[in-house]
Amino acid sequence: TNLARQSLLPHVHDSKASSDATDPSVIDLARRFITPYLGGSGVGSFQNYLSGCLDEFHKKPFVHFSPYVTLVQSSGYGKSRLIRELSKLWVTLYVCFRDHTATGYPKRTHVAIVALFGNMDTLNTR
Repeated sequence: TNLARQSLLPHVHDSKASSDATDPSVIDLARRFITPYLGGSGVGSFQNYLSGCLDEFHKKPFVHFSPYVTLVQSSGYGKSRLIRELSKLWVTLYVCFRDHTATGYPKRTHVAIVALFGNMDTLNTR
């Protein structure tokens, strides 16, 4: 519906990828991203794991550089959705390093990446 499309579109694209806003596959991915979460106790389990990591950091602050974790897995396993659900409970900084030409959802977090790390698009890959 038009209302659903309007509420999804701000989250579907950035200014560099405005053509994706009307791509039916991107809209479908965005719609599935906001449907009711089916992860069961996954968010609670992950939250408990993160609490343990944070406790470990506070116990040994000179061993760990910073209290952060990375979440790495093949595509389609629900990483982004898990973090989205966790963000309803905890303050969360979500940064997606997806290639800027990729068609996945959510899109690359270009502004945050540039703000945190500079323009990584200019780096040579080895």
